[in-house]
Amino acid sequence: MKSLIKLGSAAISGVVLSLAIIEVAKADIVPGTVSSDAFDSTQGTVITNEDTIIDPINAFRTSGGFEDGHTLMRNGGLGSISFIEFATASPVTIGGVRLFAHNDGEYFGFRRAMSNFSLLADTNSDSVFETVVANQNINPNYALQTGNNAALPEDLDLTIPSLVGNITAQSWRLEVTQGTDIQPFEGARLVELDALPPVPTSVPEPTSVSGIALVGASGAWIKRKQKASKYA
Repeated sequence: MKSLIKLGSAAISGVVLSLAIIEVAKADIVPGTVSSDAFDSTQGTVITNEDTIIDPINAFRTSGGFEDGHTLMRNGGLGSISFIEFATASPVTIGGVRLFAHNDGEYFGFRRAMSNFSLLADTNSDSVFETVVANQNINPNYALQTGNNAALPEDLDLTIPSLVGNITAQSWRLEVTQGTDIQPFEGARLVELDALPPVPTSVPEPTSVSGIALVGASGAWIKRKQKASKYA
């Protein structure tokens, strides 16, 4: 009997392990998405305000909730803007964003596509999103979008550098413009927004600075020597 119990426990453990592996695979089903960027929910990001149809937090995690990790923005008609305001656990510095989205394909008129994406930041913590970090027009036919790195025509994988260089903030607002109006199932589908790390700033090497100073000093000495020789 004890052997059977042990065997049963081992079998259960095996099932749990298998389910865990499946869950990890499911979380990585969208190529390129990560769970370690500064905007991810595992890093402490929370939603502070929104007008989406469902699950705004899904834009900051790889799986779970509606459509297993997707956010549906508000259905306000063609050209309408839906938003999500969110806060990181502490101020973070980013160099841009990587945007993932998914429409329903050409057969359904590219339903649930977006035509523009914007990210704004509140850099001085006054509850006003005064800094435009990204503002990208997007072709609702994602297959024709310049810079789209997705393998499938209905997917969007777009890297958008910051318009203002490295930017630091704790409060952020993303805005999505509805790109199609195929009723009744509309509202752009946002899969994930990942923060890109800050871009390294170049600093002159100390030896280079010393070398420039040495050349300058040598040039000044040569000029003085020539001038002295002229009047000798």
